[in-house]
Amino acid sequence: MFENKLYLTDFEMQSIERDIICEYKSSPGLYMPYLHWHPHYEINLTSDGEYSVYNNTDGVKDNRPAIFIHSPYSLHRVCADSSRVYSRQIIYAKKELVQKFTPASVVLPEFTRANLLYAYPNDSELCELRMLFDYMPNIADDITSGALLIALIIRRTEQIIGGGSGK
Repeated sequence: MFENKLYLTDFEMQSIERDIICEYKSSPGLYMPYLHWHPHYEINLTSDGEYSVYNNTDGVKDNRPAIFIHSPYSLHRVCADSSRVYSRQIIYAKKELVQKFTPASVVLPEFTRANLLYAYPNDSELCELRMLFDYMPNIADDITSGALLIALIIRRTEQIIGGGSGK
């Protein structure tokens, strides 16, 4: 009866060594044929490309600039059309950083129960998010400052969603 069960160990697990890692990636499309998971948060600011993002049972296909926040232990993947450049900034943050957030900075119950948060920022919001992502490498080694900046990014994402542009 249970022989068709899937477990997290059936999928690729990725992990990070440092508390916060920042990356900028740009490529002609992206094909990720497998779901993966990790015990840290993954925050993607996508600026260019036509993409399909999958997280557990949620799927998003679009070409607008967007921010995606994948919670730890959620199965996810992304694919992007190879005829277009797919550009994104990524912050990986260990889940323990959430403990540094105060209730005033992030709506913790809503955030910690979600596997995927995503929002479509307008031009000024996108500019603000890019500035925050661009600044992160300067403070990534300072765990408190990094946690505060991540809290600000999550808070801004929640505000954009609250304005009706995301989920």
